[in-house]
Amino acid sequence: MRFDELSVPGAYVITPDIHPDPRGDFFESLRVDLLEDVLGHAFRPLQVNCSTSRRNTLRGIHSVTSPPGQAKYVTCVRGSVRDIVVDLRPGSPAFGSHAVNVLDAASGRAVYVPEGVGHGFLTLADDSCVCYVLDSVYVPGTQIDVDPLDPFRVNCVNTGT
Repeated sequence: MRFDELSVPGAYVITPDIHPDPRGDFFESLRVDLLEDVLGHAFRPLQVNCSTSRRNTLRGIHSVTSPPGQAKYVTCVRGSVRDIVVDLRPGSPAFGSHAVNVLDAASGRAVYVPEGVGHGFLTLADDSCVCYVLDSVYVPGTQIDVDPLDPFRVNCVNTGT
């Protein structure tokens, strides 16, 4: 399992080691112990959400106020998405920076989104399913919504990739 830090500090793209055999493939989607080693702090999953969307659906950009804050580990278990993270942390030297990665079921890649960082995605295939492993439960009234088209100029438009 490889962890590559993104241009948004504290955010990572995670690439699993895939083990193919005649029956198919096997990989570890999440190893909390390895993630915590990279992060240098605990990640304790408390809620898992899944979202299924048609092709060219844009979801996000969302974050949660702090406190309570919320970190998430995001995977695409069916189809493919263009995944977007945006630094929304006030006072962060990287405020407004963003990173875009393609997540799909075949690669098993995931993205870790730290507290205070916005997250969204554009689906690239019909019936794409994204699952989020969250370190806190949803608290009504704490969601932050950011228009993905302004002011960060995130390139989330489907260019056919």
